[in-house]
Amino acid sequence: MVKNRLVLVVAVVTFFVIGFANAAFCQKAEAELLVTETEMESDMQWLWGEVTGVDEAARTVKVKYLDYETDQEREITLYVDEKTTFENAKSFSEIKLNDTLSVDYVVALGGKNLAKNISIERPEDTQPMEETEATDAMSSSDSDVSAEDPSAN
Repeated sequence: MVKNRLVLVVAVVTFFVIGFANAAFCQKAEAELLVTETEMESDMQWLWGEVTGVDEAARTVKVKYLDYETDQEREITLYVDEKTTFENAKSFSEIKLNDTLSVDYVVALGGKNLAKNISIERPEDTQPMEETEATDAMSSSDSDVSAEDPSAN
């Protein structure tokens, strides 16, 4: 009977020790993850260049850019994930060959260049079709009003 109690006490103590050790380890891993994300944000890099390749399946984009430190043209592969934000585009699928991009990225674990923000630089005369149609519709309705309303002249 005493032996059974002793085994039960040892089992309960072991259970609590393992449980607390696991909780402490998880908190440490979570803190390391936060530090890693903070370090990544502080190591944010920027480039501006021309798209030379797009792989939608792998969600990568290759960009030719000028390395200002060495004054040489280089090519970089950038990985896009679900947290990547886009400017002048709704999604990754709108990036095309020869587009000019401005990219904020970090070098993530494993040496991958992870894009945080991608801005597609479009000439002002190259507007998306929806905006062009809306502008045409507004200008044609303005001309109709001025033709019908003599006070508009």
